[in-house]
Amino acid sequence: MKSFGMILALATLMTGCQTINVQNGPDASKNYTQDEWHHIGILELVEYSDPVDLRNRCGGKAWTAVRTRQSVGQVFLGLVPYLGFFWTPREVAIACKE
Repeated sequence: MKSFGMILALATLMTGCQTINVQNGPDASKNYTQDEWHHIGILELVEYSDPVDLRNRCGGKAWTAVRTRQSVGQVFLGLVPYLGFFWTPREVAIACKE
């Protein structure tokens, strides 16, 4: 049981959380108004969700920033045997021009 705990801790440290921020211009607002899950899988090569249409999500206005991240909970979902291979959710947040 002790070795299982060490393996779980090592796997958690190896996967880790991640955040990617993309800005549209130097004075981009990061006032995120939309947040949703985006589903990918099979070694992150297949996109199950539709691509994020920024123009449509912002109601025709320009987008100022996009943030994708993998939270701690999503990392632990990836530790479920075989689930992490077939399904890897990410959070996508969008900030639109006001």
